[in-house]
Amino acid sequence: MKEDGSPDVWGTAEHTILGLGCILLGENYARYEIWDGIRAIDYIETREEIQKDKIACSGNSGGGTQTAYLMALEPRIYAAAPSCYLTSWERLLNTIGPQDAEQNIFSQIKYGYDHSEYLFMHAPNPVLICSATKDFFDISGTWTTFRAAKRLYAKLGANSMCDLIEVDTQHGLGKSLREEIVERMLLWLKGITKEVEEQIEENELLTKEEYQVCKSGNIREIPGSKTIIDINRYKEKICAQSRNTIWASFTLEQKQSKVREVINVDNWDNISEPKVSELKQIDRKFFPEAKSVTPIVISPEDGILLPGYLLEAKQPTSKVVIYTHPEGKSKGINLIREYLKNNIHVCAVDIRGTGETAPIPSKNDITNTVGAGWEDYFRAYLIGKSYVGMRVQDYLSVIKYVRKKYGDEVNILIDAEGVLCVPSLHTAFLLLPQKIELHLKGLISWSDIIENPRIEGQITNAVHGVLEWYDIPQLISELDSEKIKIIQEDPKLYKK
Repeated sequence: MKEDGSPDVWGTAEHTILGLGCILLGENYARYEIWDGIRAIDYIETREEIQKDKIACSGNSGGGTQTAYLMALEPRIYAAAPSCYLTSWERLLNTIGPQDAEQNIFSQIKYGYDHSEYLFMHAPNPVLICSATKDFFDISGTWTTFRAAKRLYAKLGANSMCDLIEVDTQHGLGKSLREEIVERMLLWLKGITKEVEEQIEENELLTKEEYQVCKSGNIREIPGSKTIIDINRYKEKICAQSRNTIWASFTLEQKQSKVREVINVDNWDNISEPKVSELKQIDRKFFPEAKSVTPIVISPEDGILLPGYLLEAKQPTSKVVIYTHPEGKSKGINLIREYLKNNIHVCAVDIRGTGETAPIPSKNDITNTVGAGWEDYFRAYLIGKSYVGMRVQDYLSVIKYVRKKYGDEVNILIDAEGVLCVPSLHTAFLLLPQKIELHLKGLISWSDIIENPRIEGQITNAVHGVLEWYDIPQLISELDSEKIKIIQEDPKLYKK
């Protein structure tokens, strides 16, 4: 919040900013939304005028997401009407892509949990899927999900309890949807069949101030209140105590095995040799210190292409620098020339999500805060992968290429900045007892992100549940201090 009490981040971007901390702790922002709904029902049941077996839930957009979760998980919800959310993963990923953090559950797609499953878990209780033809949540996916649910309801003898309404509008809970929801709730909760027409005058609507429970509109004014930031900070301190003990009890092999498991990357022996294309050498005018400049394309796995250059020093050498930068290999021309002057070969490569492989950033507050590539990050997250693990595979593939070309005894240095510091550090750790030299600039620990969620651009380094097992300092402590050079920088903070 700003000093005047207004939001510092627009809309639902806040969910992903806070969701990043939840991910690191092995949780999800959705957990808080779901628990709030469950506790709201606990309160409702204390009221004498409430019929406890006829509780319903409805909401639009993010409220539609919460309704989908609650109708699936909370058996006390009898009827539900999620609006402008339900579609299918196939259509969502092929249209607008993943959305806010709470809409992405770790490994959800890996285990086959589609949007239709929310309806399956609610069956045979009544549900009305509210949708809009021009919604950004693809309408064809909504119909696919509805048909899957309808088949189950029919088999359960509850065909009439599952229905869909589509209005020819954009995303939102318009008048016709509101009227339909009320009509269905009257039928399902009270057995009343009645056509409803909304007749509310503008002056009958509550103002923003009248809606607010707290005078400022912020619960922080309530003594003893806690935010998700507060809760995450507390949980991280608990995790820090246990992970220090666990880490100290492991052998190096056990530590490496656990790290591979957490970031989801295979071991060195099981990673196949990358496919490499060495193209025609190009003019050395930008790198007069080089003997040759060869464009290369490294493919660590099918469909992934890492463009780069192999720049060979003029004299024979046993050292190669793998140069990587978040903005791409061309960012470090002067540094690359300096390495060549010192008679060091340079393999400058765009690791996935950087340089020529970088996604086109969406222009919103999510990109401005947690960083570009968040959509691809959540695609990986949904199938149980981490971006850190995929980038580690990239680094290992580049190392395999370099060793095949210059021999296993070649000395390798990885030069990385920003978000690439974390995967390069993991790479060096996982190759122990082999010694990979590291030059890292701008390394940030995960506990720092928990402490200050305003640190920008860290989404691709968020690994699900990692802080239960280790943090960046644990990895650093395992490496030879003479082989690692870290240039610390004050992290860039989001400020609108």
